Amino acid sequence: MSEIVFVLGAGASVHAGVPVMANFLERSREIGRGLTDDPIKADFDRVRRAIHAIQRVHSKANLDVHNLEAVFTILESAWTIDKLPGFNSAEIPSAIHSFKKVITRTLDMTAAFQRSVKPGWVIAPNAITPKDLVVIPSSTYHSFANTIRQILETRPSQKTVSIISFNYDIGLDFALVYNGIVPNYNLPDNDVQDPSVALIKPHGSLNWGRIKTSSRIVALDPKVVIDQEPLQPTQSMPSPFRCLFGSKIVEHMNKHKNVEVEDVPVLVAPGIYKAEQHFALKSVWSAAARELSEAEDIIVIGFSLPTTDFFFNHLYALGTEGESVIRRFWVINPDGTGEVERRFSSILGAQAIPKFVYHVSTFENAIRGIRESYGLNP
Repeated sequence: MSEIVFVLGAGASVHAGVPVMANFLERSREIGRGLTDDPIKADFDRVRRAIHAIQRVHSKANLDVHNLEAVFTILESAWTIDKLPGFNSAEIPSAIHSFKKVITRTLDMTAAFQRSVKPGWVIAPNAITPKDLVVIPSSTYHSFANTIRQILETRPSQKTVSIISFNYDIGLDFALVYNGIVPNYNLPDNDVQDPSVALIKPHGSLNWGRIKTSSRIVALDPKVVIDQEPLQPTQSMPSPFRCLFGSKIVEHMNKHKNVEVEDVPVLVAPGIYKAEQHFALKSVWSAAARELSEAEDIIVIGFSLPTTDFFFNHLYALGTEGESVIRRFWVINPDGTGEVERRFSSILGAQAIPKFVYHVSTFENAIRGIRESYGLNP
């Protein structure tokens, strides 16, 4: 169990170019319009038709068709009740499958790592060749992972840190591995060697694949895959680098794990938890509850506690039922309207309220304060 639990939401990945939930679908539409011969265009078209179908009920119900999590949850609900305007029953699962493929491609096309000259190499800009280059994490995730590494080094006898991330992208995963920290996803049958940190992703991840012949989920080491991606020099270094990671999950799993997986990564809607679909993630959700039950410090970064995500409310309520005493409950979010602060205040109990501090800040600007609070050099 961990003394310090970080909880990351979509706002934590904004610095790397990942759209937040409210504008994710708009960014997806832009990407879809740029597709021509790519077979995935059919999936973008199917998703556009599904969203149009959801819009048809607006005269009788108020549904948010602009928010990724809301639409994902609505589609899962449509599957449950076997009804989506303009779609027959057999088409609804295909619409959800296409939606996951669209999410995957959008993340692959927006989430940026950095392309840089290999550490210690001094080369004239016009003499750089592909063999001189390496992919490194985005600057903020790199700084955060480095902070976690230093916390672990200053408290080597304790299992000090764990992370609960509600993000699908692998920016943090890559940064941890790059800094010598093995993410322990708490998936069944996935042994992890120390040094490791629990990286718990209750909604799934771009590097998780479900084996075709079973419900078992296998995780890829993001650095192993990215290190083998072809790199081309650009005019300036470091420069953004994007990888078709989740979009090529079948190819990557075949090459690096020698297993056949489904053609879309394991992605879970935030508001629907049907046991027959998500039983394989039970160990992940249980791990999240265990970590919260022992946490003394809970630091929430870039997570706005959306009304579509019932899971965190239940996870927090059930998970924090333990003997630990909350030392601090920080929420770091750029929203200064008071809305996000009110949402968190509404779920906190008598013990946590006095320890609750809301910081209006971006992730990158908050890292200095996090480091100082744990006695690390700024």
